[in-house]
Amino acid sequence: MAIDEQTDRHAGRASIPEWASAEVGAGSLVLSGPALRLDLIDAQRDPDIAADCYRKKQTCYARFGAAAASVSLSDGISAEDLHLVTATDCDSGAIVASVSVYRRGADKPLPIERAIGHHASMRAEIAGWDGRRIAEMSGLWAEDAWRKTGLSESLLHAAMAACRVLGAEKIVAFGHQHLLGFYETVGLLPDASLGRFSYPDPSYVSTVMRADPLGFLTVPAGKRARVFGFAEGMARGEPIFWRGFDECIAAERGVRA
Repeated sequence: MAIDEQTDRHAGRASIPEWASAEVGAGSLVLSGPALRLDLIDAQRDPDIAADCYRKKQTCYARFGAAAASVSLSDGISAEDLHLVTATDCDSGAIVASVSVYRRGADKPLPIERAIGHHASMRAEIAGWDGRRIAEMSGLWAEDAWRKTGLSESLLHAAMAACRVLGAEKIVAFGHQHLLGFYETVGLLPDASLGRFSYPDPSYVSTVMRADPLGFLTVPAGKRARVFGFAEGMARGEPIFWRGFDECIAAERGVRA
């Protein structure tokens, strides 16, 4: 674990860098720097970043046999206002995780519509989206070393914040049975009224989820202030510096801390 123990002679306390994201009390040790930077990326303005994320997502999904569930890059780039929230290693500059955010357009259906929009329950739901500002969160992935460090939760909360900044009034998502419990703890709630779907193949039981980007009321109460903070920073064009993982776990997995 890298610790900056340098003391400011004038203040008589550990010096705190401008980018420090956590509150640090007097006399506390200060981590040497943020591990990751979370950014809101416009895929149409930065197609190379979108392509890099897509390649890495495909590799990640293939390891779990879920490549069929990945939205193709050509569909993503042509969709109405595709954005990504990326997590970049502050030292190496490599993107180690991302999640996609799609805004629905009049002639640009969301990925979830292309996947299961033909089902009767979804046809009625989708009809109610006309004229509304709907966003879909999709395509979460993270490199192996960053799994189970807390990054996925932070990335999803940053994506919810991005939906708010991009003007969405409702968030939808689509998740399978193995991750549904985790998504609920983040604030993506299953919509049981729409049923369950065998997607991307019969081994999966997938469910439509929803979230509130206006008041973040689907997010657990103790985490809402954090998501509002993410949204405020994004609205100002500021990156989010993240170092919320368990240092001991990260060290065991070879993540430089």
